[in-house]
Amino acid sequence: MGSSPRRRASSPLSCLFHSWKLDPKEVLYHGNRRVIRTEEEKVAVLTEAHAGHFGPRRMQAKIAPWFYWRSITQDTLDWCHCFTDHTYAGPTSPWKKELHPDQKQLLQYVLACDRPATELIVKEGGACLTREEFWSLGLSRDMESTIGNACLQLVQEAAQRHGKDVFIANMYIVPTWKHKDVDPMSSLPRDAHLKDALLFPAWSKHNGPEHYLLCVSVEKKNTGDIL
Repeated sequence: MGSSPRRRASSPLSCLFHSWKLDPKEVLYHGNRRVIRTEEEKVAVLTEAHAGHFGPRRMQAKIAPWFYWRSITQDTLDWCHCFTDHTYAGPTSPWKKELHPDQKQLLQYVLACDRPATELIVKEGGACLTREEFWSLGLSRDMESTIGNACLQLVQEAAQRHGKDVFIANMYIVPTWKHKDVDPMSSLPRDAHLKDALLFPAWSKHNGPEHYLLCVSVEKKNTGDIL
């Protein structure tokens, strides 16, 4: 059958692989992978592989070392589609909608220039955002990279809701790539080849000092989409 993909003994799917107590005479193997024979088994595997809202390619890479069935490619695609969050797919632009009065009041408080610049406004996971950093986003000022990374985290989470597993480069790291002694590849995750997309904020020297270009058109090329 040839060699199977690399297996991680501590992965949740390995626990699932070893947890099923079946009559050895009823178990079929494709190489050293267990063949999925029932719909119940298939649902259990897809549910575990989709934990973290990974895209279909990442799901397939997680499943392949342990399980096999013929329709795995189509089933992972269908599974991700079923869990797509369509709230982000509406035809309207949310930033063009009128703010609720409570939202306006909160925005005025966050951007108030007569309040302390160092006041902590948001603490989410490892991110701590101060009023001064929100000033760089909500007022006509240069955006600070800390809040830029926080915005891109929202992009990453939205992609996960659509079943896409993406990597977004840290905005503090990208400018270091201009130095000859820095290898940009060292900043990529080990599983970069399994990601649905790799996103890099564009660092530019055009129209003044070096800066980021965060809003540009998508241009179709033979090699893919360039942001």
